[in-house]
Amino acid sequence: PAFPAANHADDPSLEDLAAVADLNRAHLVRAFRQEIGIPPHAYLVDRRCRAARRMLAAGEAPAEVAVACGFFDQSHLINQFRAEFGVTPGAFVAACR
Repeated sequence: PAFPAANHADDPSLEDLAAVADLNRAHLVRAFRQEIGIPPHAYLVDRRCRAARRMLAAGEAPAEVAVACGFFDQSHLINQFRAEFGVTPGAFVAACR
């Protein structure tokens, strides 16, 4: 199966990705890191945070954004967003106003 970039809520396993790429897991991680610069999970978190930032800027509620972007809950979104961008989602929304 293919994993479209726009479906951030999906959580494909390394086994699934390796099967799609026809590689073993270790080789997939090495090749991905070499090509993209970060491991697959970090890439997925980055994509989710960037999608969350767009949705928050558009005025969507943080709890809904968290679920739509594949985070476990709003707290998980807050922690990952802060780690990615250095501010909380609330501070980001306030700065957008």
